[in-house]
Amino acid sequence: MKRRLLAGVSLALIVGAFAASTPALAKPAPNYAASLTVTADCTVTSVATWHYIKVDEVQTAFWLDGSPGAFQVDNLGAKGSRDVAKVDYQVPAAEAHTWQAFVTFYQNGNPVGWAETQVVSANCAQ
Repeated sequence: MKRRLLAGVSLALIVGAFAASTPALAKPAPNYAASLTVTADCTVTSVATWHYIKVDEVQTAFWLDGSPGAFQVDNLGAKGSRDVAKVDYQVPAAEAHTWQAFVTFYQNGNPVGWAETQVVSANCAQ
C-alpha cells in the first residue's frame, strides 16, 4: 500500500512539474485585411476581415482620386469576422478614377487594428 501511495505521489509530482515547465500555447496575433472592388456604375465595395480578435465596430473611409473623406461607412454592430461596406459614387463621366478604402476595427469603442485596400483604377459613371 505504501508503494502504491508513493508511486502515485511521485507520478503526480512528475506530471505537475512537466505541466509547470511547459509553456502555454500562445494565442495567434490578431490580423486584419481589406479588399476593394469597383463596378462599371461606380458602386464601390470594401470587404474587411479580421481573425483572432473580437471586433464590434468597423469604420470604412473611402477615398476618391487620392482625397480622403469622400464617404465613410460605420458598422456599429459588426459580428463574426467579416464586414461589407458599399457606396455609390456620383461621377459625371466615364473617366478613369482611383478608389481606395481605409478600415479601422474597434473593440468596445477603442481602435484595435487597421487595414487599407489596394488602389483600384476604373472607368465608370452613373
